[in-house]
Amino acid sequence: MAPAGSSYIIVGAGVFGVSTAYHLIRKYPSASVTLVDRDAFDADSRVAASWDWNKVMRADYDDPVYCELALEAQDAVTRRVLELGVAYVADEVAALQVDRAGRCTGVRTAGGRSLEAAHVVLCTGAFTPKLLEVSAAASGLDALQAGSRILAGGITTGMTRLDDASYAKFADMPVGIQGYTTLKAPFMGSLPPTKDRELKWWGQKIFKNTKEVLPGRFISMPPAEADYAQWKISERLKEDILNVSSAFYGSQAAKWKFEKHRICWDAFTTSSDFIISPHTAAKGLYVATCGSFHGYKFFPVIGKYVVDMLEDSLPAQLANKWAWDRERPDPSVNPDWPSFEMKDLLDPVREARL
Repeated sequence: MAPAGSSYIIVGAGVFGVSTAYHLIRKYPSASVTLVDRDAFDADSRVAASWDWNKVMRADYDDPVYCELALEAQDAVTRRVLELGVAYVADEVAALQVDRAGRCTGVRTAGGRSLEAAHVVLCTGAFTPKLLEVSAAASGLDALQAGSRILAGGITTGMTRLDDASYAKFADMPVGIQGYTTLKAPFMGSLPPTKDRELKWWGQKIFKNTKEVLPGRFISMPPAEADYAQWKISERLKEDILNVSSAFYGSQAAKWKFEKHRICWDAFTTSSDFIISPHTAAKGLYVATCGSFHGYKFFPVIGKYVVDMLEDSLPAQLANKWAWDRERPDPSVNPDWPSFEMKDLLDPVREARL
């Protein structure tokens, strides 16, 4: 069991990170717990997959406490963990710090800070493969690399604001989801309108972004811009959103003007299982990520299981299912696996005429 006075750095303030911080500090009030994220917890725009206009959420947990928590805003929980004593550092993590004995001792931030702790937990979503690749090169410990375990993938969401008549028609609609097609395409969906009359869809194309992160090393990762270029949407991706809206709402969707589009990034495994596990290449390093776009609904409880993992008390079935090193299925059997390349979904570059 981890000692109550131990120290923890949790990299990433999304679903996995905030939930882990909450359950850690509730169980060990005297522990030193620090959340590190590139964005301020109350920033107007964030890169975490869990940040969006609205989300598909379920509240049918057996425990009524978790039912209530499932409907609580993530920002409110974040503020609560800060009130409970969790420190928050708004800075991008540039690399892990690994000593000569192969122990992860902390992180180095892009802002030049060195943060140390006995336990470093990566809740870094789509950024995970890049962080591990850079850290492997910096430390000389190649086994830090994610390899084929984790793939960064993106999907497009779009939003329109309904007029009075359309809002009256769809205000009480349920979440709409169309299941997998015979071509094994990802499921597509639409959410009920918000009180501000905003109606949202997500697209059907899930894509990777393969780039050379280091000489000779290619991985999928979000765009290099600080905000992952999440608001820079090609016409081809906007067309994907339009096709989904037409599938749900028919010809009337053609009259709606899309006010916002956003690319959301997450980490995937071929089985769509989470990874909640010690990293086998470095002592003191742990991984809790890979939401595969279905992690948000577990926000109230997922941190409890991460704490169990840190204490080596995770039930065997879950420890095996979420292990860093485990046999994984071929990605071809996973309809949600990112199968497109982002570069093929960008708008063609027009050549200047002389």
